[in-house]
Amino acid sequence: MLHKIIDIVDKNPKLTPKKLSYYRSTLSVPLDTYSQNLPTYDELKASNVLVPGAKFVCLIQVKYLYGDDFYNRTDELNLEKAMKNLEKHNGFCYGKANGMKAYLRPDGTLVLTQGNHRTAQRYLTLGKDAYVEVSLEVHSETDIDKIKQIESDNYNSDNIDRWNMVAEHKFKGAYGAKDPDAVALYEFVKPFGISIANTNRNDYVATHTFESYGNLIEALGLDDTPNKEYVKLSLHSLKEHLTETDIKGFLFVGLVLFQKIFGERFYKIQKNNKLICSFDDFIKYVFTERRKFNGKGPLTTQQDIVEDSGGIKIREFYASRFVVLFNEYCFARDINFRVGGLKGDCAIPESCDEWRKLTESLSPVKRRLLSATQF
Repeated sequence: MLHKIIDIVDKNPKLTPKKLSYYRSTLSVPLDTYSQNLPTYDELKASNVLVPGAKFVCLIQVKYLYGDDFYNRTDELNLEKAMKNLEKHNGFCYGKANGMKAYLRPDGTLVLTQGNHRTAQRYLTLGKDAYVEVSLEVHSETDIDKIKQIESDNYNSDNIDRWNMVAEHKFKGAYGAKDPDAVALYEFVKPFGISIANTNRNDYVATHTFESYGNLIEALGLDDTPNKEYVKLSLHSLKEHLTETDIKGFLFVGLVLFQKIFGERFYKIQKNNKLICSFDDFIKYVFTERRKFNGKGPLTTQQDIVEDSGGIKIREFYASRFVVLFNEYCFARDINFRVGGLKGDCAIPESCDEWRKLTESLSPVKRRLLSATQF
């Protein structure tokens, strides 16, 4: 869907009449000027030179500019950041607003692929008739799907490596550009009814999201089973039993590592307790039955599991939290964990070989953060 940039700005609740008055008065004069002798879009249009395939650097009034949320983040424009930058620099700077890119579609719509926030800033300071300097390209294609693909490729090439690009926006751009890795990840989560960056719209209904998709990629890399069974089991059970809608990345990596390290021990216990023990039932217990404060408080959340890491974000710490939870689960379900030659006072004791494997690469300081029996 297309969105006019200035309309998005006008609808933002952060923009009060007082702020707008300040921008249009005190900050209305730019800190520098745009390049001299550039034609305006209206002049190019009147000269009939905007033919398919033509390219120009020109001045375009912000009232003409749109964004397409098929691949862009126009509907999530961070106006507060744009306003803070204006205030920080005491005005709009053309020198820092270069690199804007727009395409002219066959229907006459000017669509930005680079420059949403810069357009918003110029509109804030001088209104809808303010000019911005844009590299303009006239589409040669007439098929709308191919047009969106070209624009998406341009948007993605500009933003995929930008350090301050929010992860979900990176994925949205990559998927829109049909990046093979992004498409593969999209197809992987689709059967579970899980979406990344709201890319499922017009395709399937999602009950949960996985916005920290970099952690999903990390988890897939950890999973050494032929069909990524650890990841699939985790996605299925979290989707079924997690009441929160967004799956947290660090927690997910920890859950997959827990299966990788302790899977053989887990399934040996499960084999001898088939009627009362399964991975799915374990996750059900954690998020729908287990309550804080000795069973008298609220249900356990993802944050409850990952907190108190001492600021050290290590996958082994998050995996150790599921060891604690599994030991609790076995006691709560009255599961016999002393089977098949297993030893210890709990299902997964710190004396077992698997625990040593989990912690062997950690420094003594980090190792002290881990426990098999308590948070």
